[in-house]
Amino acid sequence: MTSTALPEQHPWPLWRKILFRFFFIYLGLNIAPWTWLDRIPYVEYVTKYHYQLLNWVVNLSNAKIFHVRKVLVPINGSGDTSYAWAQVDLFLFIAAIGCLLWSVDRTEDHILN
Repeated sequence: MTSTALPEQHPWPLWRKILFRFFFIYLGLNIAPWTWLDRIPYVEYVTKYHYQLLNWVVNLSNAKIFHVRKVLVPINGSGDTSYAWAQVDLFLFIAAIGCLLWSVDRTEDHILN
């Protein structure tokens, strides 16, 4: 009977872990499934609250942190509007904070063990 050897596994370097964590969060925010879920009947009753919350957070973060424009131009199909840029800024900010918290949490686990 022959045995198959598993390939030797190497731990990821720190820079790769940090990049993975950042882009995992950022792309997860950008690729949220809400747009295609609206095609299912009655789902818009649930997703409308997501859109309202996102709209409120984007406008609040623009007013308090990013200052893209005083009044945001809503997304109108082109994607190159002040609202879209404020949303990108917000997603990058959330991804950076999430990555930092995820990395600090992991670092503490390694220190304690």
